[in-house]
Amino acid sequence: NFKIEKAYYTFGPFGALAYEILFLAQTNVFVYLIILPFFFVFIYPFLLILMAMDKFTKYNMGNGLQIIAKKNSMKE
Repeated sequence: NFKIEKAYYTFGPFGALAYEILFLAQTNVFVYLIILPFFFVFIYPFLLILMAMDKFTKYNMGNGLQIIAKKNSMKE
């Protein structure tokens, strides 16, 4: 048996946007092999800002759920 200590939503709209941009950049890597390093130099700071905003923002709903649970003792 487990007791839920905390449950909250994670991965809100800022994190989803950062993930989508990063995922789109990693598709067709062979086509953009020359352009990809420059893409990350200019886009990655923007992605870091989005990820930081996602980390420090509280959400009422989101794309992920984090649950912290504690196992109950088995004493009888």
